[in-house]
Amino acid sequence: MLPAAPMIDGTVDGWTQQMHVASRLVLSYTMLAASIGKARNFHSVVATIRQMPMLGGPSVVPVTAFAGTLIAGEAFLGCWLLSDVHTVTALVVSLIVLASFTGYLAYHAVTGNASGCACFGKGREQVGAAQFIRNGVLLLAASYGLATALPGSRPAPLPIWAYSPVHLGTALVIALSLTALYLLSLSAQSLFQMSDTI
Repeated sequence: MLPAAPMIDGTVDGWTQQMHVASRLVLSYTMLAASIGKARNFHSVVATIRQMPMLGGPSVVPVTAFAGTLIAGEAFLGCWLLSDVHTVTALVVSLIVLASFTGYLAYHAVTGNASGCACFGKGREQVGAAQFIRNGVLLLAASYGLATALPGSRPAPLPIWAYSPVHLGTALVIALSLTALYLLSLSAQSLFQMSDTI
């Protein structure tokens, strides 16, 4: 018999549990969206990876295989975050992955690479403040999720399946809202870039 869904009554403990689940849903949604976007624009992703000097070019790393592994890894991590299996490990891996991606964005920005980042499969997505803000929010979500999932944390997080559809829907709305804000920031970033070229 499944445990009763938690009561989110405005208490600190209730909102801590709710935000823990929301942080995992945001991370999972982002990872799955990124893997789907990369799969749909596979050739663009491969072209972007070919321009990564840290990989040594296609002569050292099989670019197509690397791109496929990256897509599969993001999809796996997105599903793992929803599975309630070794949640702490999943969140640690999320932090490492996000930190690596942010490091690549920083390298991209510092070197002035004109190609896009292909974060969601589209190579023409230029690196700018929007991408760093997005990754900063995701790193905060992963850090919060990890802090509230560690052994001894109070209150202990409940399994995702123990939450009611209303509570899961609320967490999903948070994820979609963050996505909408990111898309708006991308549009603003594009407008600023266009004005600089005029």
